[in-house]
Amino acid sequence: RLLACCLMSIPRKFNYRRGFSLIGALVGLTIVICFSTAWPAPATATLGGISAVFATVVFAEHTYQYDCLKKNKIPHDHLFALRLLGTLFFCVSCVAMFFFMTLGPLHKEAFGPESHNVTAVWAFMCAKWSGAMMYFAEDYQNMQKENLLINGATVQSTE
Repeated sequence: RLLACCLMSIPRKFNYRRGFSLIGALVGLTIVICFSTAWPAPATATLGGISAVFATVVFAEHTYQYDCLKKNKIPHDHLFALRLLGTLFFCVSCVAMFFFMTLGPLHKEAFGPESHNVTAVWAFMCAKWSGAMMYFAEDYQNMQKENLLINGATVQSTE
């Protein structure tokens, strides 16, 4: 009974996660278009594009995990690679964020579309989506282990 209750609440969680990641991908794509054409800020456009790519990967992962759960099949074990990639880009994005946060005041820039401060904001967005990718990879890995234990299968740890 508890399992049925938990499984009924899962699609809503997946829909929220997919919705937020789809919005993040669209906003990142909009930033790429705006900062490539209207304002000449290639660093901001690049970080917006990276953010859109990470949001798209998170969206694809939510969709894939939802389909696997709905069809009651065990998904491929690619979550370790997503966690590793998320960790790497989280560190790189944090370094970029602090770099652009210090460059803005050093050049005494006002907060505008071509400033380093906006680029720091999009470096933070990249860090957010890569952190989300790390978190959801861990969450889905734990969900798979719980699902295997509930169904009576044994789980072999790869760590």
